Amino acid sequence: MQAGMVGVYTGMKGGAFSISENERFPHNHTAGLVENLIMGFLGYKEISWVIRDTLESCDSFDCAYH
Repeated sequence: MQAGMVGVYTGMKGGAFSISENERFPHNHTAGLVENLIMGFLGYKEISWVIRDTLESCDSFDCAYH
């Protein structure tokens, strides 16, 4: 998480699915920061935006899964 970051980490679509981010990394924070910066420059989406897009665009569990 970065200062000023706006995103969704948990959510629910009534009658369809719920979703949450639950991931753990080793305590090597410097490597994680560098990796995240590189992935951002390569065009990868931050997990909170993936969850938000899923909640906005999917109406079923199968859609959210894929």
